[in-house]
Amino acid sequence: MNTRHQNNCDAFRSRLLSTLKKLRAGRNHDDLNAEFYIALGMISAACTLDGITIDASDRLHDLALNASEHRSKELTAICIAERQAAIQGAAA
Repeated sequence: MNTRHQNNCDAFRSRLLSTLKKLRAGRNHDDLNAEFYIALGMISAACTLDGITIDASDRLHDLALNASEHRSKELTAICIAERQAAIQGAAA
């Protein structure tokens, strides 16, 4: 493997890790959806360019989906709690 290829692989890993962290820490559902599709695009591109195997692509896709689902549930729970607090505050 030449140096340029290794640098590209390292940069890809770094960028994908950053995207997955943003996905897991999304501030709202719109950010979450955007990061999810960015991650899917990166994974698909890497697979298409033979940068990763189909198995690795599947595992990364599952990881992105899992992170997205967990964060979505957390954001929904936060919204519900805020609404309940507002309703209770208005009733008091």
